[in-house]
Amino acid sequence: MQMTTEARTWLDSTVRRILARHPLGDAERAGITYELMSHLHAAGEARATAAGRSEVAREDLEAALLEAGGENGLAAAFVEPLAKPVERVLFGRRLGAYVIDMIIVFIGIGLIQQL
Repeated sequence: MQMTTEARTWLDSTVRRILARHPLGDAERAGITYELMSHLHAAGEARATAAGRSEVAREDLEAALLEAGGENGLAAAFVEPLAKPVERVLFGRRLGAYVIDMIIVFIGIGLIQQL
């Protein structure tokens, strides 16, 4: 079933707004975008069919979103399980990485000077 232009615009902006609040990798973002759009479109399509319309309107999508618990409800169901929490890195790990980087740099400089 087709969507009206207004409904498509609303769906795109709503999904972008939901995803903007969560740190996601590109692969997760693409997958969740597809899932959210599919879920809302299917629910909107069911409402449009029940109302006897041949196109999904913005009102159908808005009602489907509210039925799913709003933006927070959809985010909790689809986005939050895959969102990457921001983790702090301890000083010891940073120092260890820096030491390893310096060893590699000095080995590289030594090899270049031997040429």
